[in-house]
Amino acid sequence: MKPVRVAGRLSLDGGGDHPCQADITSPERVVITAAEPGRGGEAVLCRLDGIGLIAGHVASPTGTGFTLIPDLCEARRDRVAARLMWLRNGIDQRAAPRIVPLHRTVVIRSAHDMIAEGEIDDLSKSGARIRLLSPPASHRLWMQGLPVAVGKRFSVIVRTEPGRIAVRFHLPFSDETFNPSVIL
Repeated sequence: MKPVRVAGRLSLDGGGDHPCQADITSPERVVITAAEPGRGGEAVLCRLDGIGLIAGHVASPTGTGFTLIPDLCEARRDRVAARLMWLRNGIDQRAAPRIVPLHRTVVIRSAHDMIAEGEIDDLSKSGARIRLLSPPASHRLWMQGLPVAVGKRFSVIVRTEPGRIAVRFHLPFSDETFNPSVIL
């Protein structure tokens, strides 16, 4: 079964709060990507977008994070499974109207000086879905929760897919400025 990818934040037993990304296949299988890899057996608390709070411990560190073994009671496990099903089945849960702008090419910059070119798949007043034109090996660097500038608009990555990212703008477009002629 394809994992659900969500952004979040994690707190390790050793202290500190860090952004993370979770690939969740089931309530028992969670792979965390984060700058802090954790140590085997270390306690972890994850706050995952669309899922909620998951406590557990590091099963095995990986090069990019770790595998998390969640500590969930039966009722919480059922709720997490229901959220995963909802996230998997909700192919497009976005309520805002979408347009495809005339000027689709855009530059994406992170605060860490990562730069990529992209092409806008679709645009709403509050965000955009962008196909990355950079080499596929660099796509894994663009993680959920990462603050970026899309053109001149400050944004945050809210979803990643193979070769694509979705961003939410800090300041949405107004009714007057949202049209196919808009340039990011």
